[in-house]
Amino acid sequence: MSVNFRAIPATVATIVAALMTSHATGLPFSGTPAPHPTPGIATAQDASDQPTSEATEPGTAAADPAQPNLASPAAPSASTETGATEENATEEGSAGATEGNQETTPAPDTDPNAAGATDTTTPLDRAQKSWREQLGILEQPEGTPRDGSASPLAAPPSRFAPRNVAPSRMEQCTGRGFYSMGSGKGEINRITFQPNGQLGSEPVGRVEWKKDTGAGRNLGYDALAIAADGSMWHAEFQGSTQPGTNPNTWISHGRISNTGDKGYQSLERYQIINPQMPIKGGTMSPDGKYVLIGDTANAGPNYKSKRKLMVFDPATKRLVTLGYLSSSSLSSAVFSDMIFDKDGNLYLLAGSAEGRLNNQGRDFSGLTQMRIDRIDAADFQAAYNRAIAQGQFATANNARNPQINLNTIRNKNFPELPAQLIRSFHMNIMMFEPGGLAAGSNGSFYISGRYTGQNPGANNGRGGFARSAIYEVDIISGEVKNGGKPVFKTPDPAANDMYNGQWADQFIVDLEGCADLPTISAEKNITKRLNERDQFTVTVAEKNPGTNPLGGAPYSESVTTTGQADGPQTPTRKMLRGRDRVYVLKEQMAGGSASSLSDYNKVWSCTDKLGRNVQVRGQREEGGAFLGEVTSPAVSGNLTCSVLNSPKVTSLTIQKQDADYSDPLPGAVFDLCEDTNGNGRCDAGEPRQGERTTDQYGRARWDNVLIGRRYVVDEVSAPRGYRPAGAPQVVTTKQQNPPVIIKNDRVRGTIVWEKKETGSEKYLKGSVWTIRDQHRRPFEVTDCVGETAQACPVTKLWQDQDPRPGKFRLENVPWGTYTLEEKTAPLGYVKSTEVKTVEVSATTVTNDRNEPVELNLGAIYNKLREAPPLPLTGGWSDSAFRTAGFAVLGGAVLLVSIVMIRRRNRG
Repeated sequence: MSVNFRAIPATVATIVAALMTSHATGLPFSGTPAPHPTPGIATAQDASDQPTSEATEPGTAAADPAQPNLASPAAPSASTETGATEENATEEGSAGATEGNQETTPAPDTDPNAAGATDTTTPLDRAQKSWREQLGILEQPEGTPRDGSASPLAAPPSRFAPRNVAPSRMEQCTGRGFYSMGSGKGEINRITFQPNGQLGSEPVGRVEWKKDTGAGRNLGYDALAIAADGSMWHAEFQGSTQPGTNPNTWISHGRISNTGDKGYQSLERYQIINPQMPIKGGTMSPDGKYVLIGDTANAGPNYKSKRKLMVFDPATKRLVTLGYLSSSSLSSAVFSDMIFDKDGNLYLLAGSAEGRLNNQGRDFSGLTQMRIDRIDAADFQAAYNRAIAQGQFATANNARNPQINLNTIRNKNFPELPAQLIRSFHMNIMMFEPGGLAAGSNGSFYISGRYTGQNPGANNGRGGFARSAIYEVDIISGEVKNGGKPVFKTPDPAANDMYNGQWADQFIVDLEGCADLPTISAEKNITKRLNERDQFTVTVAEKNPGTNPLGGAPYSESVTTTGQADGPQTPTRKMLRGRDRVYVLKEQMAGGSASSLSDYNKVWSCTDKLGRNVQVRGQREEGGAFLGEVTSPAVSGNLTCSVLNSPKVTSLTIQKQDADYSDPLPGAVFDLCEDTNGNGRCDAGEPRQGERTTDQYGRARWDNVLIGRRYVVDEVSAPRGYRPAGAPQVVTTKQQNPPVIIKNDRVRGTIVWEKKETGSEKYLKGSVWTIRDQHRRPFEVTDCVGETAQACPVTKLWQDQDPRPGKFRLENVPWGTYTLEEKTAPLGYVKSTEVKTVEVSATTVTNDRNEPVELNLGAIYNKLREAPPLPLTGGWSDSAFRTAGFAVLGGAVLLVSIVMIRRRNRG
C-alpha cells in the first residue's frame, strides 16, 4: 500500500555548501533543512505537481525517478493528507545521482595524518565523507569478517545502516513471524512473535537510504512479495495512490544486500506504462509469478470498487491482466492485499479506509469494513490461461530501463473474475486505514494499518495516530484481540536517525508472510459400503458464526461422496478458521442411499499440519447426523478432519447339536458367505468369511459380520458319525443375532452276522436271537428267510432284513452297547453259548471319511446233535427230526388200521 508524497522545495547547492563549510572549518553545521510539509496545506508547488490521468509514454525521461528534474508527487487525498510525514520530503536534482537507482560510490579517502600524505580531497569529497560517516557507512578495516557476522540480521547495530556484508535471504516460512514494508523508503522489518502474545521486530534492510537532509528518490513503496529464493519483489510509485489514480509505477526485483551505501541490490526493474490504478498489494504465486492488485475506480459518493488483478511472469517478462473484481460494498478508499495458500487458492483482502457503505445509505464511520474473497486454484489458472490465449498481456521491451506498455492492451475487454466472498466483518476501530494482511504460524490473522487524518493528533509526525499499528483480528467475528489494542506499534526510530534509523519509516504499507493460512476441511474415509448406493455428505461449519454484514460468505463447507471407491474421499474446500474458534463437524447419508447412518460405525478425528491429533469432543448421533466439535488450534496450516466409516458389524454363532438328544457336537466344519446373488448357496466369487470348526461346546463364531446382510451358512463336513445337515441355511444378520442352531442326525448302526454249521460252513436257518441294550432290555430277532428282500419287510426296529438263510442284518440300530446271544438253535443243532458284544457309536458306524460302515460280528457256529434223545429235546438235525416224525406217524397209522380190521371181523 503506497501513500503519496509531497515535494519539499530545497536546493542541493545550499545543502552541499553548508556541509562543505562545516567540514572544512570544523564548525557545526548550521544550515536549516527544508521544512516538513504542513498537514492539510497544499502549496502552489503541490498543485503544479498533480499527475495527468495517463502515465508518460515510453522513452520519456521524466518518468524515471533516477532522472533529474523530476516532478514532485501529487498532494495526498483527504484520507491520508493530514497523516503525511517528513518521509515525503524530496531533493531537487540530487548531486551524484546516476541513471537508474544507482549512486556513485565515493572515492576512498586519504588519511591526512599519514606520514608524507598529501591531502588531495576536495571540499565536496570531504562533504560526502561526512555524510557517509553520519549514515554509518564506514569503510571496514582489514580483517573485518565478511561472512555476514557484521550484518544487522546477526547483531543489529545501534544505527540501522548498511554494512559491507553478503546479501541476506528473506525466508518465506520461518515460523518466527512475517515481514513488513514501509511506504516511504521501502524499509523491511521482520515482525516476530513474542511469548506474551505481542509482536516484536528485527531489522532486515531497506530499498532506499536517504541523506541527512531527507532527500531521496521521491518514491512510494508497496506490494511486497517474497520469492522462494529469498529475493523480493515490490512496486514503486510517483504520484497519488488513491483509487482511480494513475501514478508512475515500477515493479522491482532485488535483494536486501546491506552492501555499500545502498542496502538493496536491484536484479531487474520495469516501468509500467499506464497501469490505470495504484498497485495496492502483491504476492508470489506457488509457481513463482508476481501477482498484483489495485483499484481502478475513482473515489467519490457513488464509489464502487473495481479491483484489477495482474500477473507478472519473470520467465517471459509478460504482465498479464487477468480481469476485475467488482464490489459495491466498499465505499471509501480501498486497500488490498493477497495471500496464496499452499493449494494455490488466492485469498484477497479488501478494506475501506473508514468503513463507509454510502451506496447502501448507511454510515459505518465507527467501523472498518473488511472482506476476504477467494479465487480457487483451478479458476485462477483458467483465468490466466484464458488471458494468455486472448492476448491480455504486454511484454517488457529490451531498453536499458525496460518498460511494459499497457497501452497496447487498454482496449481489451477484461472479464469479471470468479471470486467468491468468503468472509466479511467490521473491525471495531474507528477511522482505521488497513494496509496489509498476514497469517501467523500461531493460527492468527494480523492486519496492519493506521488511523486516518480525521483523528485528532494524526498530524503528529513522530507520535499520535500517524504511526502504523498491527492488530490481531478474529476473522470470524471481526473482534480485535488483546482488548482492542494493537499487538504492535511502530516504535521511535533507532539512534535518533530521522531518515535511516530502524522505523524511521513509520507507515507499514504491506505485510507478507508464509502462504500457510489457518484453514479447516472435512473429508470422508470409507472402509466399506454396506450398499453400493450408499453416499455420504460431510460438513464443517462454525459453531458460533460471526456477523455477516455483506452476505454470501459461507460459514460452512460441504461435499458429497460419489462413486464406489473406498478409502479417503474428496474433501470439502478449505475454510478459513479463526484461532480458538469451535467448529462443528457433521456427517449425513446422502439422498438415495440404501442404508441408514446407524448401520455404520463412525468416528471423527482431526490432525494439524504437523500430524498431531486435535481432540474432537461430543461425538454423537443426533437427528440423523453424526456430529463432533473441534477447537481450532494455535497453529497455521490446514486442520484436516476426517470421519471414518465402517459398516457396523456383529457376530454370528453356529450351535451344532445332536438331532436326537440336542447334545453339542464338536468337529463340524462350516463356511459363511455373503449371498450376494440371493440363490441361497455359496457360489464362486461371493465374499466369504472363512471356515470355522465347532468347538467342544458345538459352537463356531464369525466376528465382523456386516449387519443387514444375507449370509449362507454352509456345512462343509459333518461331525463323525453324523449325517450332513442338508441344504445350507440362510441368515439375515441384525445387531443382535441368536445362535443359529443346526442339528445333525446320527448315522445309525448296521449289525450283521451269520449262522453256520460247525465244520461244513453250511448256513443254518431258523435260529432265534436275543439282543440286549446297555440297559439290559431284551429284543428278539428271528431269522427271516425268503426269495427276495420283500420277504422281510421292516415292521419293527429289531428285525432281520436279510432274506438269505443263516444271514442276519439289523439296520438303524441306535447308538449304544449291545450284547447278542442265541435264544433258539436251528433244529437238530446244539444252541451256541457264545455272547457277542457290539458298540454302535460315532466312531464305529463310519470310517475316517465319515462314510457309513457295517458292524460285522462274523459267523456263529452250531454243532449237529449226535443222537436224538427221547423226548426230543434239542440236538437233532432237522432231517432226523422229520424222519422220526414220519416213522411215528406211519406206526400210528398202521396201529389204527389193525384195530379197525379186528373190529370189522368181530362184527
